[in-house]
Amino acid sequence: MPIFTVQASGSTAVAKNHPNTNYSNLAQYKLFADPFTGEAGNVKQGDNIYIKFPVPGDAYKFKRVSKVTLSFYAQPTEDSGNGNKQIWTYVNAVESQFDTSVITYATRPEISQTYTGISEHADGKWTALNEIVQLNAVFDLAQYRVKKEEVKKGIENGFVVAFRGAVSGTSEAVFYGEKSTRKPFLTCEYSNDNVGIKADNLSPSAGAFVNRAQKNTFTWDAEDDTDLTQVCFAEVKQTAAVFEWRVKNASTSKTISVSGSTTACTVPANTFPSGTLEWRVKVTANSGTTTTSAWQEITTTDVTPTAKPVSPSGIVIDATIANRFSWKHIISTGTPQSKADLQWSADGTTWNTLATVTGENQYYDVPANKFTSGTKYWRVRTYNTDGTPSEWSDKAEFIAINAPSAPSIVIQSTGPRPRITWQTTEQEAYQLTLSNGYASGTVYGTEKAWRSPVYLADGSYTVRVRVQNKYGMWSEWSAAALPVSHTEGEAITLSVDASHEAALTWQTAGSYDFYLIERDGVAIGRTVQKQYVDHTSIGSATYRVRGCYADSDNYGLSNAVTAEILPNTAMICDLESGTWQRLPLSETILRTNRISRAATISTVHLSGLVYPVAERTEFRDMAVQISCAFTAKNRAAALALEALVGRLVCAKTTQGDMVTGYLAALEKNADAIMSRYSFEIQNIHREEAITLDP
Repeated sequence: MPIFTVQASGSTAVAKNHPNTNYSNLAQYKLFADPFTGEAGNVKQGDNIYIKFPVPGDAYKFKRVSKVTLSFYAQPTEDSGNGNKQIWTYVNAVESQFDTSVITYATRPEISQTYTGISEHADGKWTALNEIVQLNAVFDLAQYRVKKEEVKKGIENGFVVAFRGAVSGTSEAVFYGEKSTRKPFLTCEYSNDNVGIKADNLSPSAGAFVNRAQKNTFTWDAEDDTDLTQVCFAEVKQTAAVFEWRVKNASTSKTISVSGSTTACTVPANTFPSGTLEWRVKVTANSGTTTTSAWQEITTTDVTPTAKPVSPSGIVIDATIANRFSWKHIISTGTPQSKADLQWSADGTTWNTLATVTGENQYYDVPANKFTSGTKYWRVRTYNTDGTPSEWSDKAEFIAINAPSAPSIVIQSTGPRPRITWQTTEQEAYQLTLSNGYASGTVYGTEKAWRSPVYLADGSYTVRVRVQNKYGMWSEWSAAALPVSHTEGEAITLSVDASHEAALTWQTAGSYDFYLIERDGVAIGRTVQKQYVDHTSIGSATYRVRGCYADSDNYGLSNAVTAEILPNTAMICDLESGTWQRLPLSETILRTNRISRAATISTVHLSGLVYPVAERTEFRDMAVQISCAFTAKNRAAALALEALVGRLVCAKTTQGDMVTGYLAALEKNADAIMSRYSFEIQNIHREEAITLDP
């Protein structure tokens, strides 16, 4: 193999006994003689010689060197006397750069030992003292590949030479340095091609996924292409590169130039097509060589994702407001979601489109009132960057709470007692109102029909209905026009005989099936006779009789009669039998009846207020206290009063007071002449309005 030589560019020696002295001015170094009298043969701590070499000229600095021989000259000046006429030295590379003009024992660099701690030998034999001997330390990389790094550091940083003297060899010798006429030199065997740059550790690696929808950076390591048997004097660097890519096995490719030492190339988003691609890099070195990496296969085809619903799942939502539905886009490539489809179902089998989300957002705000009340299901599928959808996710269950839909009203009849039906879902109760002020209140149940509980006057009405579901939520009101008309029946002539009660009689030529007795517009009785007694009225009352038909809502209406009902003495009536009892006597000539009326007012003290806060309720109380007496000869009347204890009664006074309630207690005080009684009746609620439909 060809060779070239490199002369030393500097040398010096260090003295352990003079640790701060630099000896670079010397041309020769006489070891084991003053000042170099330190430890022998120790490359780390002895009095040793340090030699540096320059980078050779352009013709050789980038050559592949496989063998380096360090040659230097020595002259024995004293025989050890043991018969061994040899000069033995150890040679090692140094770990770091040094300046021969300033280096001392105290500042000497560390040595580099990479081959089990063993130094190279540079030995020579002599026959006579003062004979010039050439010593050679051979670094053959083909033999010792693990010494590559040490040799590399030697030619870059320099070498250290340690002289091993007596007793095994020469006890004193002169070594020639760079300033002498016998300069140390390197002999280098090389191959006649320049070292280049190899692109290594390419990233993305083979088989990797590349998201073509975003920019991608491709990187590589730029290292010299020497193997373990080669070194190079100069530092080999990348000066330019070309990034090249193609569709797999295509005959054409595209390139992007990279300037300088940059070992990366960023490819803009949407440059690559979908599919399998190959890429490589061509690297040009400062040695003038260009090397090309092998094609590396990548893919831009995204994997199929998996979708998973997150919320709502297993919870109750208020469907009257907007609700956020969220999910997970699960994909091993880490690429974002490009689109998502959402579906919902009322039974978990039949699915309806809920929404399509375009982009990366993994949530969707479902508008208010999208769902009716009840158990619902939803599922989602997501799309990768190639637009490939996942399978539909497992269904997630939730309960929606919402107001039911407004009912659809149907007018079934328009007579005086009109019939109305409606259609709706989820009904657990309903409310119905008429424009004349009638209100049904809350009627519980699923019945979706209503008939007027009273006879309506002819005219135009508006009926409104709303329904409530099992969650207690009301629908919107629905309204419909309700015209009411009837055919008038035969005339009815009414008369009223009023005293402590109202006795009604009437005459008519009509063939009515039954009659309704109305007091002050409220039906209080039903009869097939042409007479009726009203026991429980007091003061002024207006009566009418309505003649009715069993098979029709038509009717005939009597004249209105206003009567004044007032007893001429205190009286009590057994409402179960309709029998009145007069109570004309009392213990005193001037009877006193006590009437009490009360309203329930609750008070509460609040912090910061001196006086309590009052709340008035709708509750009322009323009671009448009556005292009466019976003579001994009127014992039957007294017993009749006593028989009323525990019965439902009506008591009236001449002052126009009336109570209806139970005679709960009766106090009696009797003597031979008279039995005296007193009692109190608490007024109770007693519904007098009758239900028209039996």
